[in-house]
Amino acid sequence: MLQAAALQVVCELALHMRRQCPLTRRQVRYKRWVVLLNELIQERLLGPVTRIFARTRGPSDGVLAGQQWRHASRPCDTLRADSLARPRSPSTCHSAAGAVITVVADRVPTRIAGLLYLDASLPSNGQSMLDFMGDSQGIPALFRAQAAERGEGWRVPAGLPFDAAGFGIDDAADAAWVNRRISDHPLAAFTEPVLLSGAGERVTRRSYCAWHKAGGFIGRDALRAQRDGGPLKRRLVQFLLDDPAPVLVHNEPILRDGERVGLTTSAGYGHTLGASVAMGYLHCEDGVTPAYVAAGTYRIDQANRVYSARASLTPMYDGKNLRYTS
Repeated sequence: MLQAAALQVVCELALHMRRQCPLTRRQVRYKRWVVLLNELIQERLLGPVTRIFARTRGPSDGVLAGQQWRHASRPCDTLRADSLARPRSPSTCHSAAGAVITVVADRVPTRIAGLLYLDASLPSNGQSMLDFMGDSQGIPALFRAQAAERGEGWRVPAGLPFDAAGFGIDDAADAAWVNRRISDHPLAAFTEPVLLSGAGERVTRRSYCAWHKAGGFIGRDALRAQRDGGPLKRRLVQFLLDDPAPVLVHNEPILRDGERVGLTTSAGYGHTLGASVAMGYLHCEDGVTPAYVAAGTYRIDQANRVYSARASLTPMYDGKNLRYTS
């Protein structure tokens, strides 16, 4: 599947740009509380307030010059807190997230190692996402019509035509995965202009991937060959240790049923999950399918000590994104 191949390339680029630094226990506790406090403020205060103002105010009102910044504030706060863990982080975006990540880079440029735009919007200062799109396929007019007819004038509702079928996804598994994650979206997020100071220009490491660009893009043939070649032989998988004591770092051997099948590429302590979490690539000539991942028994080898672990192709915490969308 082309989407799976693209996701693997994005993950490889992100992991290539990522730097690792150990955390002290005091720094870990501080980082955890910063992130949790920000989540509490977003969910209990800013979310309800923004929904109220979105119904009663237009995009030019000062309180809600707001929607783009509300979307960007959580990544900004996370990146500031993450400065304790590593010097800088890579950022990847798709579609409307291009406007969000551009704002993030403008607000915290020293925290960004590089930007990867995957079929993403690139509005300039003073432009909204719909301004950037122009009359592309009638999407701007459709957004406004859907909000007026089914979204109380302020939100773009989920469902047809904004579902997997509308995005041209015909694979059943991919369609189910996408539809579970689609939710209503404030119209203001698409109509408000992006306000940039120019500080984001300091992030010079940028990559752009346009899937439908005339003539294709570098690497497209390789991705198509990978898609048409059957299940991926190399796939990124997440791991959670059963033992809460060890702290994984990276580059630890991954054992599946006693056989080495890969290495961890990055790791850290997952306080919400109560144990170390790691990412790593599994290798199998017959394909790393969901069934293959689920059927194995996994252990992580660190300094000749072996720890049992659980493997997953989806995030260990809130894998269905229910906390954010509820």
